[in-house]
Amino acid sequence: MSIITEYPSWFILLCLLAGAVYSGALYLRDRFNRTYGTPLAILLGFLRFSGVAVLAFFLLKPLIRTLNLETQKPLLVVAIDNSQSLAMSADSSAYRNGQFKNELDQLIAQFGDEYEVRTYHFGSKVSEGIDSLSFDEKLTDMSNLTEDLYSRLSGRNLGAVIVASDGLYNKGSNPVYAFKKLNVPVYSIALGDTTVRKDILIAEVANNRLAYLGNKFPVEITIQGKKAKGEKSTLTLSKQGTTLYN
Repeated sequence: MSIITEYPSWFILLCLLAGAVYSGALYLRDRFNRTYGTPLAILLGFLRFSGVAVLAFFLLKPLIRTLNLETQKPLLVVAIDNSQSLAMSADSSAYRNGQFKNELDQLIAQFGDEYEVRTYHFGSKVSEGIDSLSFDEKLTDMSNLTEDLYSRLSGRNLGAVIVASDGLYNKGSNPVYAFKKLNVPVYSIALGDTTVRKDILIAEVANNRLAYLGNKFPVEITIQGKKAKGEKSTLTLSKQGTTLYN
């Protein structure tokens, strides 16, 4: 703790001088005419000196500055995917019977002494805590998770993010780029079934971001097939129920 003023420190000497001059003028000048003894005069002079010096010091507009040091543990975020895709695999009993939750609690307990652990679960939205995992979310938006963490923890000492997910997202931007906004290490825990299943999907759609009314513009659609050799499929591009291309 320290005391600071708006004026130079040597002004405090002027405050002491003012108190000394004021008390001396009142009590030393009348030392031959006073009716009370010298000890009382000294006491009264000291009190007058102190009072005037303090009042003069207050005119310097003093401030008390204190410095408090508080050690905070770095934040560690553990985010769990709460979407249906985790529980759709053939071997999903570990998620349903609580085994996964227990193993997750054991993992979090290992960081408790060195980190302040914050837990979240996400799907279409982000919620704090992992006690209400249901694995029934139909959407997985990892970019929303990034934005939510950035909004909640911006300015805090965020050390790392651990994401437990199967990596399947069907809303928002690519998490590989979205998590860069946090500017912290991101560690992943791979969940779900890693078996490649038969599937045909639209991997990417590229088109002009700006098109004028009446003008034609190209659309590039990338189709991806998994274990679909020899299969036939139809892609239809329509507008308000009218087929434009198939």
